[in-house]
Amino acid sequence: FVYGDAPAKKKIDAWEGEGEVDLVNESGEMALANLHFGTTPEADLLKSEPLQEETSGDADAAGKSSDIPRVTVEVEENLEGAVIASLGTTAAADGVETTYDVSDDRFEIVDGQLVLKDGISLDFETDASLDVTVTATDANGVTTSEAFIVDLIDVNDAPTDLELDGNTVAENAPGAVIGTLSSFDADADDSVTYTVSDDRFEVVDGELRLVDGVSLDHEEAASIELTVTATDSGGLSTQETFTIDVTDVNEGPSDLALDGNSVAENDAGGGVGTLTSFDPDAGDSVTYTLSDDRFEVVDGEVRLVDGVSLNHEEAASIELTVTATDSGGLSTEETFTIDVTDVNEGPSDLSLDGSSVAENDAGAVVGRLSSFEPDAGDSVSYTVSDDRFEVVDGEVRLVDGVSLNHEEAASIELTVTATDSGGLSTEETFTIDVSDMNEGPSDLSLDGNTVAENDAGATVGVLSSFDPDAGDSVTYTVSDDRFEVVDGEV
Repeated sequence: FVYGDAPAKKKIDAWEGEGEVDLVNESGEMALANLHFGTTPEADLLKSEPLQEETSGDADAAGKSSDIPRVTVEVEENLEGAVIASLGTTAAADGVETTYDVSDDRFEIVDGQLVLKDGISLDFETDASLDVTVTATDANGVTTSEAFIVDLIDVNDAPTDLELDGNTVAENAPGAVIGTLSSFDADADDSVTYTVSDDRFEVVDGELRLVDGVSLDHEEAASIELTVTATDSGGLSTQETFTIDVTDVNEGPSDLALDGNSVAENDAGGGVGTLTSFDPDAGDSVTYTLSDDRFEVVDGEVRLVDGVSLNHEEAASIELTVTATDSGGLSTEETFTIDVTDVNEGPSDLSLDGSSVAENDAGAVVGRLSSFEPDAGDSVSYTVSDDRFEVVDGEVRLVDGVSLNHEEAASIELTVTATDSGGLSTEETFTIDVSDMNEGPSDLSLDGNTVAENDAGATVGVLSSFDPDAGDSVTYTVSDDRFEVVDGEV
């Protein structure tokens, strides 16, 4: 129905279903019930207040109607530019359009429709219902007002303002907490759940944390882009990508290795091998210490200290513990078995337990030889520098039938050489004393052998003899007492 010069219509066709709807009750009051207006072009400005006849006098005196009809409409929240109602007017006689004024500046009239302005929407949680009054003014200055009760229909609002109150996690911290998630959901009592884009993370009771047993490595990635999705119970969601910084912490060296495990015996200052280790902290330095002070580390190489050598026969292997320590004081250690390799070692400590032999004792034994051979099971043979001697079963002796003469040589320098089965040898020179033995005189001779008869006391000749013993005296006796020896003369 319309206001103006046209008579009020008392009936209106229903546009949902069939039949007619009485707009005037028995007492003469007009009411609109259960009408959804603003949806058809036939709907003009509708009223729900009792209809009162307007007189031209009243209009002239007031310039507008005194009663403001009220109409209730329903509109979904969050709907930008929503159409609230369609307004119908009757043009004035001079054909001038009617102008409108709206009480709420969020609304405007566009092409005869009450609509929300561009970019404007309504929020059920802020105002579940609001009043909007539209005033129409015709060319004659006559105004008509319509009050709309706009009831907002609550719709599910997606969560917003997704935030995380922490953005760092230390490397090597399994299950560490990064921070607490929060978001805003305009719908009262709506619940929000969170999911993450990286399965190394999880959300437990609103806390973003690493999954139990999972840790991060700063050296692999100093930061991680993590997308968090907040979803409400209605399935609406929002997401935000956060940068999680993985803080660097000092990590001790690992993977300690030695590329050699042996050193030859008797090799003073010999090298064993080069040490290596892995320190994940870029630029960190590693120093090495050893458990045995016979060894040292020089430029990463494990070696024997200068002047120090090892003996396979004393120890065929050595347990050496190496400790690698970084600049932050963190360390790791490893025990390596160092094999002391056996090398052929010549005999040593050559000795002779006798140093003299009697003269004139053919084949006499001088003494027994001995030496030290460090190589277990190695044999030693002996040779001598004087072929008058020989070694028989370890004994130095004169060759059968050979004897010495003290008077010729009171001592003899005899060099003995001891040689092992590998050809290594040692030698030693021994002084062999030829002990003096008393030797009888020999070569007895008389330089005359005649005497004249009847020459009493005559001299026959001079006796001579050889006594090899220096300084020894010789006396002479004769078998015939008619002779005597006086001062060597017979």
